[in-house]
Amino acid sequence: MDVKIIESVIKSNELAIDELSVWKYLIKWAENQPGGLDCAKQALESLTPLVRFVSISADSFYEKVKPYKRFIPECLYEEAIWAYVQLTVKRSKKDLKDPRAKIIDSRYITLHHAALLSGWVDRKPTAYSTSQITDSRVFTMQDYEVFALQ
Repeated sequence: MDVKIIESVIKSNELAIDELSVWKYLIKWAENQPGGLDCAKQALESLTPLVRFVSISADSFYEKVKPYKRFIPECLYEEAIWAYVQLTVKRSKKDLKDPRAKIIDSRYITLHHAALLSGWVDRKPTAYSTSQITDSRVFTMQDYEVFALQ
């Protein structure tokens, strides 16, 4: 798979996976390149800034990311380490990107269902994208009644 394609997929906020999974898939891709990880080093160095390492737990970072430190730009690695070391990280909201994965705690509907339902409730002709679903979106009784009437 081409580096540009991987870059566009990782940049997309439509991914409904956590950052550790993004990192694991990126490493798996690099290992399967002709020549392995060392030949894919340049590609990895350009793709790793797209991974939001501070969203990975400290334990997972130590276990899954640290072994590949040589592929991560030094400033990015140090930033992640510093975030784990600090007791309180004071950052403005604009510095922190939203997590990719939005979790719907349901056995019955997925994030895509929620996007579709939200579009119906708001009487949109097309469904919302999954990135447009906010955590504060709550279906009220009034919304329920709209569904019951249809």
